[in-house]
Amino acid sequence: MTIRPLACALAVLAGFAPALSFAQELPDTRDLERIGLVNGWWARAVVDSKQDELEHIRSDEQVVLVQSRQGLFTAFRADSGRILWSVLLGGPKHRSFPAVMNETEVVVAVGLNMFSLNKSTGETMWELRLPGHPSCTPEIDSNQVYVGTTDGSVYAYSLRTIRELFSKRKLPAYTHMAQVWRYKTPEAINAIVSNGTVVDFTSSRGTLYGVDARERSLRYQIETTGTIRTPMGRNQNALFIPTSDGRMTGLSLDSGRVRWEFTAGTEVLLRPRAIGNSVYVSPTRAGLFCLESESGAEIWRQRAATEFTAASDDRVYAFDTAGKLLVLELATGRVTGSIPMRQFEIHYGNELTDRILVATTEGLVASFHEQGRTLPVFHRNPDRRPLLPDMAPDEAAEGTAEPAPQTN
Repeated sequence: MTIRPLACALAVLAGFAPALSFAQELPDTRDLERIGLVNGWWARAVVDSKQDELEHIRSDEQVVLVQSRQGLFTAFRADSGRILWSVLLGGPKHRSFPAVMNETEVVVAVGLNMFSLNKSTGETMWELRLPGHPSCTPEIDSNQVYVGTTDGSVYAYSLRTIRELFSKRKLPAYTHMAQVWRYKTPEAINAIVSNGTVVDFTSSRGTLYGVDARERSLRYQIETTGTIRTPMGRNQNALFIPTSDGRMTGLSLDSGRVRWEFTAGTEVLLRPRAIGNSVYVSPTRAGLFCLESESGAEIWRQRAATEFTAASDDRVYAFDTAGKLLVLELATGRVTGSIPMRQFEIHYGNELTDRILVATTEGLVASFHEQGRTLPVFHRNPDRRPLLPDMAPDEAAEGTAEPAPQTN
């Protein structure tokens, strides 16, 4: 398998451009203004719409990344939508899991390989050959990268050793030299999270494992009452684990101590999303719940909503079953407005900023935000917000954002 930059491929893919104008698929400006929103930017991902379609969208405070079923990755600046890079990883025979990002890297598992790309340029930082087929999205912290496999193993690799081996052109052949540990479980792994001290992972059978990130020693093992099919949610201190019996458990990330259990009634198939002291969960056909993250107490329930997508200081945004974007009061969950967005089939549950990020399967990617919010709200990492010039008035500072792209 090879990784191929798309600089030369763009001209070929341009021949597959759909006839309709992407701009015509955007919501009307007046309809957006009616509910207090503006279109921050829109852009076009690199995708062959005749043979391929977008499948995943991921984002952090700097980059929005979309990937197609056939391994096309396109990265945009999160503030302006300017395209940063596009690459092709694998191909139709090598399906990829959703990518994961840290401050400098994009990591993705494709087939029996795991790649790291420079988040700003798309250049290959390293490539590993995996000992088994991956079963979930990899995880990365400041020291190690982790991958779960279909045979129930979790592998930890040293980032420092990986970079040394790659600089000496010994990868992927000498991948085994970067392996720090392997932990074997009876069932396939379906989610991994790490805070650099403890690595938590779940198996499809319904078991949560917490192991020491450096030594692999087991800190705790918890058997849930149902199987686990949905990736767990998290905030800085806690894990939120949905199970097939319609329950969700809140646990301490470091100790595995069970804090609370919430009975949803029906299975939660979408990953819980946590912002501040709240966690948003969508049981099947039961609406959207807002829970207090420390106690699991119900703050509100909105039956019309089915999927959390973003939140600001006083609003929550969610989709309903008809593809409408709903505006909810943060405090009560009451619906205060809505706008049709059925054309956007791909949504991102944004826990990091207040940006509403959506995409069509054909390649249109768009970012919406509240009027007057040129600079985003950074929920989890407020220290990453750009510093404004001391001498510039607020109005001038907020007007310095790059012009939104109108065509690609």
